[in-house]
Amino acid sequence: MRFPFAKVQFRSDGELHDPAERQRALDMVRAPGVTDVLLLSHGWNNDMAAAERLYEKLAESLDEVRRPPSMRLAVIGVLWPSVRWAEPGLLAGGGLGADDGQALLRAEIEETVEDAEIATALQALVPDLHSPGAQASFLDLLRRSLPAPADGDEEPPPSLLTDGDPEAAFDLAAQPLPLGLLPEAPGGAAGDALGGGTAGGAAPGLSGGAGGGAGGGLNGGSGAGSGGGASGGLGGGAGGGAGLPSFGDVLHAGRLLLNTTTYFTMKERAGTVGSVGVARLMDDLAAQAPGVRRHLAGHSFGARLVTAAAQRHAPVHSVSLLQAAFSHYALATDYSGTKDGLFRNVLSPGRLAGPMVITHTVNDRAVGIAYAIISRLAQQNASSVGGPDDSYGGIGRNGALRTPQVSAPPDELLPTTGEYDFRAGRVYNLRSDDFIHDHGSVTGREVANAMMQAMALSHRDG
Repeated sequence: MRFPFAKVQFRSDGELHDPAERQRALDMVRAPGVTDVLLLSHGWNNDMAAAERLYEKLAESLDEVRRPPSMRLAVIGVLWPSVRWAEPGLLAGGGLGADDGQALLRAEIEETVEDAEIATALQALVPDLHSPGAQASFLDLLRRSLPAPADGDEEPPPSLLTDGDPEAAFDLAAQPLPLGLLPEAPGGAAGDALGGGTAGGAAPGLSGGAGGGAGGGLNGGSGAGSGGGASGGLGGGAGGGAGLPSFGDVLHAGRLLLNTTTYFTMKERAGTVGSVGVARLMDDLAAQAPGVRRHLAGHSFGARLVTAAAQRHAPVHSVSLLQAAFSHYALATDYSGTKDGLFRNVLSPGRLAGPMVITHTVNDRAVGIAYAIISRLAQQNASSVGGPDDSYGGIGRNGALRTPQVSAPPDELLPTTGEYDFRAGRVYNLRSDDFIHDHGSVTGREVANAMMQAMALSHRDG
């Protein structure tokens, strides 16, 4: 690590895993000469070593960009138990038969369902998932894992997932989503955007395509050859045609519903760890090292985590949201005529002592796919799925919307030589199409340059 570094692990309820880690972090920040501390949070990844590699790469880039001579930065890596949406090793080549589909669904249950009793019951239902009774039992078990939505949540779980008819949920999840409604991969067809792989270190799509190449749909889909046709759409199954879903389609639908449940579970957990654990750590830093500036940065669900921390702790001297996997209305004012975003108060006067920097790009197929699925289950208008006009859309895809503090005109992520005119209390949606090519590519020097200039503002202003 290029900077003084300490890791602090939290449990799913936000409590410390080891109080000694907290003390080591506080001692590091209190050391003579430290002027700034950056708290970093990873996203959906249950491998702590991978999270630490993310921090190492980002710190390396931060060390390579220009920073104020007066800045002495320390870094705290937040580690929390996030569940992977889909395991890259489970991505299959070619079409899946029923036996392979069952094995893949069972493996994903084992990977993502933390309650052993529920996992065992779900796996026992897999062979009979074509039957309405098994579908009802499967969805009922998933519903036990769904957290209750927070008051004022701008993206609660769709009613079809929480209390809708199970057959209708499976039928809808098994239907393909037209490929043209989702972003193209750089240099590729739209089918590549549906989670058919994890090139470039991207986090996998919700259930990783089984279609092989461009035809691989998000939720399996056996689209043959390059391009795959409509059968490779969201939830697209082996047949992809009209009529009743095949058993393969039903298995793909089961994977989609499973992973969508995981999305809402991890979303809630990120908020808890941020508002309970990380906010307390920020309070401790303010009390024990009051002269040290406090900065937050998070990737994916980690962006929600640090935003939840900033909602409970103030002031924060900068916030960087890197390909954030939460609602584009989370910071909004009056986004639906009567409602503000859940984290609207983060931008209240006096709470944000520096800028908030947001990277977003149409290249983020992981966030785009997640919201396409949720939008489909919410039965939204297909023509706007996951985009800025959809009720369900992610900050990592669209930036923060209906947020008065957003700088206008829209900004872009600049090369490493670029200079930003950041202001305290303002939000900067940095369109990052030229430099961020997938959900996971957030450790480059262009990203680090924007983060460093956001952190440096407090040095320039005082």
